Amino acid sequence: MPLLRVRTICVLLLFLPLTTPCSLLFTTLRTTPASLAHANALQSLRGPDATTLTRVNNHTYLHNLLHMSGATPTTQPYTNNVDKYALYNGEIYNSADYLPPNNPSSDGTALLPAYNRHGPTFPQHLDGEFALLLVDYANDLIVLATDAFGTKPLHVAVVGRDVVVASYKSAVER
Repeated sequence: MPLLRVRTICVLLLFLPLTTPCSLLFTTLRTTPASLAHANALQSLRGPDATTLTRVNNHTYLHNLLHMSGATPTTQPYTNNVDKYALYNGEIYNSADYLPPNNPSSDGTALLPAYNRHGPTFPQHLDGEFALLLVDYANDLIVLATDAFGTKPLHVAVVGRDVVVASYKSAVER
């Protein structure tokens, strides 16, 4: 029995990469510290300021942060601490449309409010350069998206009933 019964994987836009300053990895596969270190070896070079590893329902969320803006680094995944988790790389230019006025936090904190407002098509309402993954456990849904030009990479592999998503192809292959 799979750990997450995914009824729908919604892939909106998926293109070849051009650049990436941060990196992300999500997998439903069982991982060990050694396997994650091996998969993340090249990705971690793109996010030297912080690496965050979170496990939810035996799923792995890994994010490497290159802190470039904002008062303090915002760790990922973004979550409502109940059933929604998101990883993100990039910039969302219209994040203020989804956040309280004068919000000093990362533009990525707009992901969950945008999802709550627009549902699975929320990436179509974002203006910016991004690659993202959002998991909604309550609705058995994974949303994967890049901006229209694919400026941030997102690689995906489906292995049986499991999925691996990462900024680097090497991380998916490893």
